[in-house]
Amino acid sequence: MLTGSGYEAVLLDPADGSDLARWRLPDPLAGPDAKAFVPVDAERVVAACEASSLVTFGIDADKATRLGSYDPFGAVGYIHGSVWMMRSGRGFLAVDPTNGTSTWSVEGDRRMVVGPLPYADGVLAGDANGGIRQLGPDGRIVGGLPGRRLDALAAADDGGLFFAAKGTFGSFAFSPKARRSTTSAASAGALSVCESTRQDPEEKA
Repeated sequence: MLTGSGYEAVLLDPADGSDLARWRLPDPLAGPDAKAFVPVDAERVVAACEASSLVTFGIDADKATRLGSYDPFGAVGYIHGSVWMMRSGRGFLAVDPTNGTSTWSVEGDRRMVVGPLPYADGVLAGDANGGIRQLGPDGRIVGGLPGRRLDALAAADDGGLFFAAKGTFGSFAFSPKARRSTTSAASAGALSVCESTRQDPEEKA
């Protein structure tokens, strides 16, 4: 079990609470443990620290390493080999967890729904003002789906998405549009909606 506070992270044996490892961090942890630590593999994590910095450490490293300091961010997570940060609710920045260099980003022109989701070799990101953006591995917008104002997105077991919006929740199932010889590269990666369901809460007298 990994825990910590301030400038220290501690790995505890869940059986008896004894210390298995300790790390001195270059910056104090930001927020509660559950939100500060982002597992990137079985033996290594990235920690969100104060001053909008990220550090990494693991069982195979005696010393924590600072990955870098970034623009102020809120939520943080891990997807497709990158650690993503939500830039004050507007856009995302994803970095390589081994060296802190940028792998992809989404400009903060609109407020985004927290938590990008994996899709094929890219990701899907919900735009709170309506729509879902499909992002390639390099962060380009290669497709999209117009939609209503979104509050949350979550992955469904069948590969589709659950969504929540004002007074509404439902699900979508996606499939890539078939590539044709006359299809331009700009539209070849677009998404098509295979099935859409919606349920509006019923008003009770």
